[in-house]
Amino acid sequence: MSGLLALTGATGFIGKHAIDRLAADGWHIRALTRRADVGRERRADAADGITWIHGDLDDTAALTALVDGADAVVNAAGLIKARDHGEFDRINAAAVQRLAVIAASQASRPRMVHMSSLAAREPALSPYAASKAAGERQLADAAATLHWSILRPPAVYGPGDRETLDLFRLMRHGWLPTPRPAGGRVSLIHVDDLCAALQVLLTAALPSGAIFEVDDGKRGGYGWPDVAAAGAAVFGRPVRPFGVPRGLLTGIAQINEGIARLSRRAPMVSRGKVAELYHPDWVCRANPALAAVGWRPRIELVAGFRQTVEWYRRHSWL
Repeated sequence: MSGLLALTGATGFIGKHAIDRLAADGWHIRALTRRADVGRERRADAADGITWIHGDLDDTAALTALVDGADAVVNAAGLIKARDHGEFDRINAAAVQRLAVIAASQASRPRMVHMSSLAAREPALSPYAASKAAGERQLADAAATLHWSILRPPAVYGPGDRETLDLFRLMRHGWLPTPRPAGGRVSLIHVDDLCAALQVLLTAALPSGAIFEVDDGKRGGYGWPDVAAAGAAVFGRPVRPFGVPRGLLTGIAQINEGIARLSRRAPMVSRGKVAELYHPDWVCRANPALAAVGWRPRIELVAGFRQTVEWYRRHSWL
């Protein structure tokens, strides 16, 4: 594929994988960054055809420069932790609307793909989930004249991910903390499979306005014992799930939130995140449309865990 693609979130975990895959696919990419040094930092290993636009999601001028004349727009930016509800809404909802309005004003009529989250289908659970659902609504309203689609990934893992690193560190020592009771089920997806789905959505003959929940193909998702078994296979030792009562984790979250307010930083654990963690159903719903246009997940759980652990070890993270 060739054409001009505007990308937000390019320096995040998913965005770093997406930018290399899309550049290798022939796209000329404009990528938004708040860091003045990112172009120099990536010059040695990034594919050719990437132009960095300095600015952020609040900067209308930067977003306009980013999207000007683009054939496609991918919004992979988003907050997964924030200091308050307003910060979540500013990035996960208002910025989506701003970007969509600018895209809709372009004579090039770019196709737009928005990276949302499976949490968007449960907006009452947490400020994060509510902001992701609001972002989807903002996109639908603002980009009505464009061809647009939404990806809703579940938990994403893979090389370079810091959010799941602590779980791998614990599994390396034989332990996996889980919600108690542990009857919930989750879908998972490797970042490479997610980026492959994004790649398909940019060009496939699919209807506008579609929402796709994408996972690794495991029907019914995983129970926590399944995740522990995958960790055991990779580390070559038993991994024992141990249940954490919700009340205990809620108390820890309240303390974290208090510390975060004093330090003016986003809490590592919040009550919203606890509610998400203890929700019993994070299993993706099948959508055959993507398979019909050629996308299928290729990385099963043990192979994906093994690849991720090998990357962590090579980079001295684990």
